[in-house]
Amino acid sequence: MRKKWTVAELPREVFSGVSADMPLATIAWRAQKRDAAVRVNQMSEAAREIRTLEEALASIAEEAWRLQHFLAGSPQLEAMARRMEETLASVRISVQSPDLVDYAGDLPEMFENIAQRADATVCRPRVVEVIRPAVIRAGGVIRMGKVVVAVPALPSSDESRS
Repeated sequence: MRKKWTVAELPREVFSGVSADMPLATIAWRAQKRDAAVRVNQMSEAAREIRTLEEALASIAEEAWRLQHFLAGSPQLEAMARRMEETLASVRISVQSPDLVDYAGDLPEMFENIAQRADATVCRPRVVEVIRPAVIRAGGVIRMGKVVVAVPALPSSDESRS
């Protein structure tokens, strides 16, 4: 055999079920279908990885909030918490902690009302305690917060008779 007619490449991978009499269009369609399935798996793996990273960043943001709110008075800890929040802000992650504001508007979408407390001094539902802050990334909620809400106290039966 002459040198220029010799096949120098190694044989390529052949899909299962492929035969010599199969049309090339069918072989190409199967190859595209397999490649699409690989891309879908890669994308779902990437989405899981992003979710894991967001959860880790949300935990860091929550702990920075705790440092600032519960360990106030220590300048070193406050500075550490402030630097952590600045770093998180650089990747558009923020912590929302509404203290003594009405529980209305967007708050029910960001905060779970885990307890209610009757209070005669409020006329509308109002956040009185933040158990866990909400963590927001680029406008979307990564982790919902938890709050205690004061609700208007119902008049007692003795007051309503007077």
